[in-house]
Amino acid sequence: MHLAPHEKDRLLIHVAADVAERRRQRGLKLNYPEAVAVLTCWVYEAGRDGRTVVDLMENGRHVLTRDGVKEGIAEMIDEGRSKRPFPTVRSWSPSTSPSSERDKRDGRGTRDRCYEQ
Repeated sequence: MHLAPHEKDRLLIHVAADVAERRRQRGLKLNYPEAVAVLTCWVYEAGRDGRTVVDLMENGRHVLTRDGVKEGIAEMIDEGRSKRPFPTVRSWSPSTSPSSERDKRDGRGTRDRCYEQ
């Protein structure tokens, strides 16, 4: 089987996300690469399911929590970019940082932006 470079990248992200999910199930807090892999994989799969960018921005904040990542990681993952397939076109969609109830109370959280390259 021959995979294009972007297909290899996606496969590696999915593998990293699977490892991170197993660690999370064992009660371990995720580090930066693990958290990014989980969020990116979630965006890929949500895009595959046909979710809209608005839906991703709203629901992506709940994929991880501050309690599920190591100290300082949530601040490192303010908002990133993940290329995901839409039904007819490829475009950038947001990967949002882990949220907490405190952030919601304080009015803080991820900026609602979608980057385009």
